[in-house]
Formats: sequence, C-alpha cells, structure tokens
Amino acid sequence: MLCRRLILLTALLATGQAALADVIVRNDDHRFEGEIIAEDKDTVSIDTVIATIRTVLKVKRSDIKSMEKKPAPPGFFNPPPAPSRVSDPKAFSPGDTPYLEVPIVGRFGSEVFAQAVRNALMYASRYRIRHVVFTIDSEGHHNVDEAGDIFRALETYHDRVTYHGLVRTCLGDALAVALMCDTLHLTPGAKIGGAPGKFSDASDKIKAEDEQVIRQQIGYEAARHMQERGKPGRIIQKMLDPSAPLACWLGEDGQWLFSDEIPAGVPDDRVVFRSKAGEILVLGSKEAEQLGVPPSSGKAADLGEALGLSGWKPESDYGEKTMTATASREKQEAEKQSARFTAAIKRNITRRETTDRALQNSLQEAAKWDPTKASYETYSRRWGWGWGPGRWSGRRRGGGYYDGGGESSLFTQESRKKWQTLSNTCVSYLRRAAQAAAAMKRLDEEAVKLGLEPTYKPGELDEMITDTAAKFAAVEAHRDKRGN
Repeated sequence: MLCRRLILLTALLATGQAALADVIVRNDDHRFEGEIIAEDKDTVSIDTVIATIRTVLKVKRSDIKSMEKKPAPPGFFNPPPAPSRVSDPKAFSPGDTPYLEVPIVGRFGSEVFAQAVRNALMYASRYRIRHVVFTIDSEGHHNVDEAGDIFRALETYHDRVTYHGLVRTCLGDALAVALMCDTLHLTPGAKIGGAPGKFSDASDKIKAEDEQVIRQQIGYEAARHMQERGKPGRIIQKMLDPSAPLACWLGEDGQWLFSDEIPAGVPDDRVVFRSKAGEILVLGSKEAEQLGVPPSSGKAADLGEALGLSGWKPESDYGEKTMTATASREKQEAEKQSARFTAAIKRNITRRETTDRALQNSLQEAAKWDPTKASYETYSRRWGWGWGPGRWSGRRRGGGYYDGGGESSLFTQESRKKWQTLSNTCVSYLRRAAQAAAAMKRLDEEAVKLGLEPTYKPGELDEMITDTAAKFAAVEAHRDKRGN
C-alpha cells in the first residue's frame, strides 16, 4: 500500500540555490532535495518532495549530473507557513463575517489547479476565515488528476472551513468542488451534473477504463460524504458514474425518494427526474430547487443574507489572485522537461492511491454482496413440509405410501429474487475489482520506470486478477440457482 502523505511544501528550489539538505541534480537539471537514504552501484534513493507529495525516488546514477550531501535541518519536511495576511484584521469588527471568494472558472488543468485551491484553503484556515465561496463556472472532463487533487484538498480542510458553492455551470470535473460544499446555490439558468463526451483531454493519455476506475471511486467517496451530511449522495454518484439507472420523486411528505424507476401512480408534479443506465444526469435550476437547492442572484456578496449571516464581507482578493497566479506559473512551467517529469511522478502516485482505494472498496463490496454468505428461505423450511425420508416417508396416503418425491429445497420466490439481486450486485463489484486490479498493474509498472516503489509485490496483482475472474465465473454460473 502507498504510505505517502500529501503535504504542503513550496515549489522545488531552483537549480543553483544553496542546498539545505541532500541534493541530486539530474541531467535534465531537475533538482531533488531531501535525504539520501540508500545507494548502490547503479542507483541512489532520495526521500524528497515532488509536486507537494513526499515520496522516495530511485534515480539511476547514469541520470545524475551532480550530487551534494548535507544533513537536512529539523523540520525540513514540515509544511511551510501560510502567506502573510492580505487584509488588515482591524478592518473587521467582532460582528463581521469575512469570507474568501475562490473562482472555479474554466478548464481544469488549464485555468483551475488544485495547488491554487489548496493555497486558498490554507490561507483561510490560518487566518480563521470560516467561509469560502466557490463561484463555479466550468464544464466538461478536462483533467481527472486535478479534479481528484482538489477533492482531496477540500477533504483536508472541510472540518475547519465552511464551503459555499455559487453555481453558474458545474459539469464533469467541477463536481469535485460542488459536491463538497456545505451549501449550494444556483443562479438562474444554471446547470449541474455529469459531462457528456470523452474523458480527460490532458496531455498524458490515460486509458479510458483506468480513468473510469478513478472517477467511480471519486463518485463513491463523494456520495459517502454527502450521505454523512444528510444530502442525497445517490444523485452525486449518478452524476459521476452514469452506469446505473436512477429516478427521483418526492413523497407525499415532500421527502426525496430514489429507485431505478418511478413507481406507477406517482403524479408528474412530484417527479424530479428519470435517468436511464448510461445516461448523463444533469439538473437544471428547477430540478435542483425541488431537491432543496436554493436559487441565488449569482453574487458572492449576496450570500450572507441567504445564509442568515450578519456582517458578510469579503476578506480580501487572495482567492482570485492565487488562482490567476498559479495558472500563469503552471503555463510557464508546462513546457520544461523537468516539469513534465514532476507531473508524471505526481500523476502516478495520486492515481495509484485512488485506484488502490477503488480496488479495496470493490473487493469489500463484492464480499458483502456475495450471495453464498446470505441466508435464504426454502419452501420446506417455510412450511415445515419435511420432504424426503424421515418425516413423510412410509405414511399411508389413500391406501398406499407417499415416498416424499419432488424437489426438497427450492427457494421461495422472495429468496430467489434476493439471490439474483445479490448475485448481480456482486458480479458488478467483481467486474470493477478486476478493472481496478488491471489499472493498478499498469500504474505499478509505470511507477518502476519512473523510479518509484510499486504498491504491490511482483505477482500479487496477477494472482488477484485470476482469483477475481474465478469468483466472477462462479457467481455468474449460479445466478439463476433455484436452491441448494
């Protein structure tokens, strides 16, 4: 398993700067600073930070331009302090409610970057700015890695900062922000949901099935967070993973109800939406309002009144500036060979972490839904008929003997339906587990090429794929089983 922690550190030191710790400089002038922990005749391993991720990198000696050893000072790997406060604290009275506005506008990986969101949240947390408003105007699948990284950043700070989403357009990757918001507000004509078309158009070409594993896991985790906060997590899961059907209607008491399809007799005015298997779910202002999402004027400054918060004031423009500055810096760095290597390292580590969670979750769910682990009622147990020798055998019936013929352990209709439902769900999770294991194998192979330690030992994933396929075949073969 990966045991790496996402930590907040400044960008790597530029080549030529005085070393604070051990330094390895590659032939492409990429500099890694940290602690050299192992060496042999072919490689050198250094504990370092790459694109905010602490990891151990194995560098071939043939790729090393220079190497300098210097003991790292205490606290070298500690997170850096937050930037200086932009606003004057004296400008706010005790009754004021300052907020920080962070625009999520444009394409993920081009205009929207996780590091900028993380910087804004660190700033808000450090200076006790309890409210962050995300103005969201983004659509499409742009970059699953940035979306996943933003989701993790929001998870990190969600117990210290309250998130508010102000939505104009929120499709695809932008859901990584909206689904973590404590309150959501839609402007007139707004839409929120999944994105049609192809997956990531990032420069690195991730396999579609591997990206699906990551998106499904983000959907699963997002739905769990939503449900923990008393919100309809199934809607978010459907938006991110459209494979299953989902319908929603309002009960007579006004509560949300969900199923694969709308039951007969539900009047049209209580139907919120119907979404077939494979169909992208997108909600407009009307549907969102039926689900309790309030409309908004579209301005962050007006949210205070809607939230019932007095003294609602912008703390500063730090959120907007850090988003703009990060996008500009990333654009300048993108063409550098060293930056491309850094991005590849970061992608591999974060994708493995998410894919491994998807693999473990799928295996656990498959085991939970395994039909052989549930209890079922047969006709004989329900009615105490006792077919077969021992109870009815030898008893006279019309002058003869009844031999207790017939099938002795047929499932009841309810038990047969239960068996099939469990089997179908188990098969679905086994399929996902096999897909995740195959993706994990490709990512581990890529990790070794990059100089990283793989998540699994050689052969472990192959064994897992084989075992999953065997279980899949067994459950499929007995899907229509009638009894023991």
